[in-house]
Amino acid sequence: SQPCFAHCDASTQPPMLGALQEWNELHHLQIMEALGGDRLWFDRFLAYHSAIAYYWVLVGLYICSPKLAYNFSELLEAHAVDTYGEFVSSNEELLKSLEPPLVAAQYYRSPDLYMFDEFQTDISSGKRNPKCDNLYDVFVNIRDDEAEHVKTMNACQDSEIMDEIVERREKTRRV
Repeated sequence: SQPCFAHCDASTQPPMLGALQEWNELHHLQIMEALGGDRLWFDRFLAYHSAIAYYWVLVGLYICSPKLAYNFSELLEAHAVDTYGEFVSSNEELLKSLEPPLVAAQYYRSPDLYMFDEFQTDISSGKRNPKCDNLYDVFVNIRDDEAEHVKTMNACQDSEIMDEIVERREKTRRV
């Protein structure tokens, strides 16, 4: 996942947007860990050190060109969308027969999806209230979350869109 500043330039970013996407990515990580993705020490080692390398690559890109950093992140998020899409298509029957992990059920079924909805770049269709009845739904939700991240990375490259997001957030800010 990206460093918070890499989500959008600080001058145009809604203060919590990066943190909200990090919150979402944290839940994706917890879901994968609940499915056994953290059992092998080498997997944990590789994930940890890859994240550090990714962070510093983004820092370097951001220093050179914030737009380049956002574009790189957009490409990675788009790859995640494609990968999850292929996975759910190839494993639909099996995934529909498996229960969702508790962390996924708690995250996606939460009665207060405020933090969930806040990281969405495009809420023109209203609040998203995803199903979470089985593991298929979990992976579809993760794929859809990643698609929202693609939209955000794209928006971070367009100052007009970011201005609209900031304005919308300020109008609908919770007390």
